[in-house]
Amino acid sequence: MRIGEEITMENHRLLHALFKNQKKFLFLMFFLIFGGIFLLRAFQHKVILAGNQAYYLLSILQIPETYLRGMWIIPPLLGFFCFLLIRHLALQLDFSQKSLFFFLFFLLLTPAFTFSFTTITLQGISLFLFLLGIFLFFHKNKWMHYFSPLLFLAAITVDIFTSVFLILLLFFILLGKKEKRGKALFILGMLCLVLAISFFFFHPIFLRGPFQEESLMKTIFADLGSGGAGIFLILLAGVGLGACWKQKKLRLSYLLLTVSFFGTLLVERNFLFLALLIVFFAGEGAVYFYERKWEIPEARKFTLFVVTLGILLTFLISFQQQTFANPSQEEVTVFSWMKENIPVSAKILSLPKNSYALQYFAQRLPYLFPHEKNNEKEKISEDIFSSTYISTTFPLLESQNITFIYFTPEMKNNLPAEQGILFLLRNERFKLRFSHQGHEVWEFTPETQQINTK
Repeated sequence: MRIGEEITMENHRLLHALFKNQKKFLFLMFFLIFGGIFLLRAFQHKVILAGNQAYYLLSILQIPETYLRGMWIIPPLLGFFCFLLIRHLALQLDFSQKSLFFFLFFLLLTPAFTFSFTTITLQGISLFLFLLGIFLFFHKNKWMHYFSPLLFLAAITVDIFTSVFLILLLFFILLGKKEKRGKALFILGMLCLVLAISFFFFHPIFLRGPFQEESLMKTIFADLGSGGAGIFLILLAGVGLGACWKQKKLRLSYLLLTVSFFGTLLVERNFLFLALLIVFFAGEGAVYFYERKWEIPEARKFTLFVVTLGILLTFLISFQQQTFANPSQEEVTVFSWMKENIPVSAKILSLPKNSYALQYFAQRLPYLFPHEKNNEKEKISEDIFSSTYISTTFPLLESQNITFIYFTPEMKNNLPAEQGILFLLRNERFKLRFSHQGHEVWEFTPETQQINTK
């Protein structure tokens, strides 16, 4: 037997073994991935909870910093229960053994899912509440059914896009359950009524985004997996889209995909729900590759093996990136110094992505938040960092009441040293107030204050 045939035969046996023992394998995979992210964050001296949205929410809820040490366990617990509930729901919807395996396997390799449940995100909480509501709705104990509408109501309070998407998803799930159609229509009608009243009279926007400045396509690929992982999943999803069109009961999923794409494009950029659908179609694409008749039978297994290996290898890059997510312990040290030494009324300029952790730990006002989408402030911020003349920079700082500038090592590496703001720091009106591991806090003295001092 040739080497190529031996490899494909081994792949064939491996896939069959994985299909047969997928529950154990996938649970082990979950614990390895989530445990590895937290362990590596600890070894890299990163704060356990990462990401801008987490600190935006912590600031709004005014949760003390001392509670952070115990809060890290909540996101992975929610993630584990979500994983169990997704698997349970997939079995309720009669997923085949192969479809279930590929869907859950790709889901665990998707940064949008792992990141949502290694930190605090409203989309992760919303998904958990929704899945728990579905679980209770189909529970054998009828008393459990009465709790599901409350969970659905809580799940749709995040934003208008999440509300519309989850209502459509609920309709899609309940569509084929004739025995519960009456209750389902009542719940759907109630949710739509609450959503309409809420939108037209109260205009609720609890979650404001985006919380990063990356482009749309760059964020999509990042949330599906850096580099090749995102490309492989999207290509597989394209194959799955074609395969699913032949199944009438799955055609509503195309509407869900459309709503999720334009919703994330227009409302805010968290791709958890869009990633779930792309992963679903990617799983169907993998099943299509595995089951279709090939002229060379072993070629299908080899192709599937190469695609899966590509996704797995590039996932490792995303895995490493998640462990390096900010803030770091060094940043927290700087923010703690700010809290103790900078006036409460001070306004601090830095990159917008640093604003949320700065606001939470330092309890001081950053100049600009990404979710504000303030074009004027963005332009002023760019002008301050790039201007080479004090006649331009100083009036901008004074007009915006900016008295402190926070530099990270990344900022100093990216900004030119002999021109722009780094060069202007040599002026007497700038004073280095604090430095720690490459992080620097500079104070700017306005002209009126300088005159009074003299």
